[in-house]
Amino acid sequence: MAEIFKLCNKVASDKRGEPGEPIRFRLTERRVDRDSEVIEPKGVRLKEFKKNPVVLWGHNRGEYKPAIAKILPETFEITEEYIDADLVFDITNDPFAAMIDGKVRDGFLNTGSIGFRPITISREAVLPDQQGATIKESELFEFSIVNVPANPGATRKDYEKFFDDCESLGVKTDRDEFFTKYAEFFKPEGSGWDETDEMFRYRVRNPDLFIEGSFRTVPIKKDKPRVNSVMGKLKDKPDTMTIQNIMFPKSDDWTLPQAKAWIKEHPEVKKDHTDEEIKELEEKVGQVISAANRQIIHSCLDEMSKVTKSIKSLSDSLKNLLMAGQQQQESVDEMVEKFRKIRQQIDDIAIIDNDKRIESIMRRIQNLT
Repeated sequence: MAEIFKLCNKVASDKRGEPGEPIRFRLTERRVDRDSEVIEPKGVRLKEFKKNPVVLWGHNRGEYKPAIAKILPETFEITEEYIDADLVFDITNDPFAAMIDGKVRDGFLNTGSIGFRPITISREAVLPDQQGATIKESELFEFSIVNVPANPGATRKDYEKFFDDCESLGVKTDRDEFFTKYAEFFKPEGSGWDETDEMFRYRVRNPDLFIEGSFRTVPIKKDKPRVNSVMGKLKDKPDTMTIQNIMFPKSDDWTLPQAKAWIKEHPEVKKDHTDEEIKELEEKVGQVISAANRQIIHSCLDEMSKVTKSIKSLSDSLKNLLMAGQQQQESVDEMVEKFRKIRQQIDDIAIIDNDKRIESIMRRIQNLT
């Protein structure tokens, strides 16, 4: 069976350690992985791997880089739940390995990947939410450090320098492929989510990048659930207003998943704006009405139009009666019938009112004025 690769991670530690000291990795653990599969740690065969326990860079097997580290066989810990082991980088003979050692210790690289051959596979799920196979027995072929971004504080510039360092040491890189694959990881500096007692806030940019005193609060969505923003003038782009953060008030029943979904569905809100565009945005915000609300408003307007026409018709009839001085029973009966129809139309509208839709419509109309 063909070799399969699975990601794994460095074992968390509060100690950075000195260059060249052992670093502990978790090679595998009994959990549902991203392929919805489960590897049984007790079923992993290590006999052949322990004879040559080298650690590669990115699963490269000699094309442009030899092994950069080795696993210490005596440090393997195998349980029902995981396999851990210590690895040591060759910092004495390999400048590239020394650099990777530092990246791992500093948290820029935390991810490894095991290459293995499945031996016994079961379709029986052993953990909740498992959709794929259970790999009951397997043979470990190799272990690699792989270039998956790990440090949430690292910027694109940090990784650009990392690739420059790799190439200066004669190591080929996958720079373009890397930044395309992990584009979501490299957001503008200072971005990310935070939460206060009043709101969820998405920081688009670091406030230190803006001209002091240029900030202003601009509503993006005025009807509930509301969305507000803080905009300012960037130091290097003082002629336009740029969003620094976007705010979702908890009083409008926003949840964090809903706020994240809204950001994903409205990428246009993060673009730069001129002062004139900001003014126009402030004037127009809140005027976008959902299809359901538009239907309600049109329905109410139709009903109101009917009532208005009926009242006008009744008013004209009364005027005619008064002018002609007619008091025939027939005309009175006609007016009574018209009053009855108007009352029925009012009752129909009351049904909507009882459903609290009129109040919602009136709030929206007020926002539009």
